[in-house]
This record gives sequence, C-alpha cells and structure tokens, in this order.
Amino acid sequence: LGSTVCFSEHCLKKFREVLKEKYKTIAALNKVWETRYSSFAEVMPKQLDELKSKENLAPWLDHKLFMAATFAWGQFRSHLTDLVKYNPHARMGASGTQSPGYGYDWVQYMKHCQVMSYYSGIQVKLIHDFGGKEIRAGKWGGYCHAHIDAEPYIYDPMWEGLLRGANMAAVWPPIMTNGDGTPLRNFFHAARSLKELTGGIGKMWLSADRKAEIAILYSQSSLFTAIATFGRSEWLNTQNSWLKLLDDMKYDCRFLDYEKVEKNGIPAEYKVVILPAAVAISDAQAQKLEEFVKRGGTLIADFAPGRYDGHGKRRNSPVMNKLFAPYDGPIDIAYTQLPKLGGKFKVAEKGMPVIQEKRYGKGRTVNFNFAFSDYHFIQLGGAGGEMATSKSADAQVQLAIRNIVKKQLERSGVKPDMTVLDSKGRELPCMAMVRWDKSTGTVALYKTPAIPRSKGNLPPPS
Repeated sequence: LGSTVCFSEHCLKKFREVLKEKYKTIAALNKVWETRYSSFAEVMPKQLDELKSKENLAPWLDHKLFMAATFAWGQFRSHLTDLVKYNPHARMGASGTQSPGYGYDWVQYMKHCQVMSYYSGIQVKLIHDFGGKEIRAGKWGGYCHAHIDAEPYIYDPMWEGLLRGANMAAVWPPIMTNGDGTPLRNFFHAARSLKELTGGIGKMWLSADRKAEIAILYSQSSLFTAIATFGRSEWLNTQNSWLKLLDDMKYDCRFLDYEKVEKNGIPAEYKVVILPAAVAISDAQAQKLEEFVKRGGTLIADFAPGRYDGHGKRRNSPVMNKLFAPYDGPIDIAYTQLPKLGGKFKVAEKGMPVIQEKRYGKGRTVNFNFAFSDYHFIQLGGAGGEMATSKSADAQVQLAIRNIVKKQLERSGVKPDMTVLDSKGRELPCMAMVRWDKSTGTVALYKTPAIPRSKGNLPPPS
C-alpha cells in the first residue's frame, strides 16, 4: 500500500470522522463517491487501481488528502505537544524535505513546523509563504569534499536563501571541521558569510517586507488529480515554471493556502491570481475566485481550470463555467505547433482555442490552454533530494511565453519590480527582488556563481 497509506482501525475511524464533518450526511457522500453506504461506519477508501473510472477519483483522493494531513500531524504536532511540556520554547520541524507529493501537503505541513532546513524546488517558496516570519528556515549548502575550497558553494545557498526569505543557514558539517574538531577554511567562509548576512544590508533584508500583487493558488487536490491522470511531474514542473517565469520577468508573487481561500477568499492586495495546473477546484474555492473576478481581479489559468471538483470528481461547475469556457473532453497534454506563438507548445484541451479571454463583472479571465511545464524543470536527486538538476526550454520559446504572460499582467495593472538589462540591452537572467521598509524600496541583484566540483582525487590544499 505504501508508506503514505494506512487502513488501520485507528486511521479508518479518524478518516470516517473527517468525512462526516466534510459531507455532513451519508447521502451527500454517496452522491459524490457514487456508492451506496448506509452509514459512515461502512465507508472504505479505495486505491487508485480499484477505481472504475478516472472521471471520479473521490474514494481515493479524499483518503489521500486525509493521509497527507495525518502524516503532517503525526510527524510533528503529536510530538510537539509533549515536547513543550519539558521545554516551552522548543521548536520542531524537518530537514531534507521534498517537493509536494503523497506525504507532502505543504499547507498541512506548515501548520505544525517551526523550523526547517530544506533543499530546492517549489518547496522553498511554499515554506516561506506559508510559514511567514515566525518560522526559522534556510537552505542546505556545502555538499562537497572537505579538501575543496567551497567558498562559492557556501556563499551561494546562504545569499540566495536570504533573498528568497530564509532567516537561517544550514551548512553540511563534514566540510567544516577535521576529525579532531579543528576548523577547516570552509568553516571561516561560513562564519564570514553569516556575519555579512546578520549585519548591514543582510539585516535590513531580514526585517523588510514584500509587496506582491500576484498570487498563485496552491492546490493539493489538483496535485492528486494530476497524479491520477496526466502525471505528477507535469504538475510539479508547471509550478516550478511559473515561479521561474515570474522571476525572470522580475515580478514578486505569493502562494495562496487552499484552505484559507475557501474560508476567506482572495486578499484585497492581489490584482492577479494564477491557477497553475489547478485542474481540481472545490465549489467553495470557485465561489471565492468568482468574487475576486467580479470585483475587478484578473484570473489566469494555464489549462483545464477546475474541470474536477475538490474531491477529484469530473464536473461542469456552473460557477467555473461563468469564468472559463466549459469543456467536456479529456485533458490530453500533447505538443502542438503554434506558429503565431513561435514554436511547439503543450496544448491540453484539443479543439479549444489557445489564449481564451473573457470579461466577467469588473474583472476578466484568461485561459492559455497550454502547459507551461517546459519553461523550467527542476528534479531533486542524490540520497534524499540534496542535489538539484534544472533545465529550461528553448530560449525562443521562453521569450515567447514571457511576452504572452507579460502582456496579460500589464493589462491587469501589474508592473514588474524592475527591468535588468545587460550591456547589450538584453534581459539579464538573474535573481532580482525588492524589499520594502515602510515606503523605501531596496533592490537586490544576485547571479548564481559557478559551483566547484570534485574531479578525481584532488590533493588536499597546502
């Protein structure tokens, strides 16, 4: 069954309680699940290969959401309750965490974590957006042989981490000291970097605020729906691609917690909400998105927005159909040549137009009808995810996507934080961000340095 599935009497009892709270009546559950249970005590979840159709994932997906929340609670909160009895100031968290998946629902995870040392990918932004300023978190660095002068590889994750929201540094211990505890030169590199980070511009950056007008919906239901249909990697690469795309164009953004959207709607400071591969949207979320567009917001989807409900059941939502053109066909992501856009793109819904726009209330919606997943690909490797491999699409395709998206953002009244050009007037691919202290903006530019790599048996430094 796997490490993220439990059919024990204790888990089933709790699962049924959660279902009763969610559905209220067994009739309501039977309608969604397409079952004939007479009471919640009879309800049994299904595995993916037991489902009759991929059109209704609810008996599987509801259990997956429950197990992800249970995993987060069991890993942290169940222990923290006892730990704080002995140390009221204790913090609990994790090291070496992974991208969203079966056991990683970052909305649930960040309810219980107060400290985190992470790797790369989408998790970095999720941790800081959902953890806020209260969390202590930073990126691991320094993974190389102790005899290598790893100054760039120590500085890089620390400074990149700071710019992305980190307030903690994690350096791999074996490169810091000899076996007898005496410090190596990499120890002094780390100490010097930490001193810089906690004073001057680093200190200012730690205390400054962000001003983002773009929000991205994080949807765990969409991830599980993707796993059951067009694939987890397509969903993950889409999230990473949107972040890289906005980074390249110098727009700041924040992820939205799917539970908070259901309860509170879209905060007023956002002009644009992006739905990246958000194929499963609950009725409550759809209503809040409709309210956002009605009052003047722009809602941008890449493909197949809300074709499934929050339980993973295919449906034609009256609310979503007001926002986007309905579509009853399959989500079949395949490369299609689009000469007007400048290359091959992954069109998702055949027969539907590319770049559909619609006015609604005081706002508008855009459905590109193609996947952005090729724009930037990140894969975690190594023993536990500590090594990251990334690649990007053809430069011409990337430029076409940037132009298409930038046009839509500018029409929504959102401008980039800045423009960074090289000596020839071309866009410079670097990290560029703004942080605000009251009304004063401070700009930080950062270009990732070359990382030293060990080739063969290098002699120890003299």
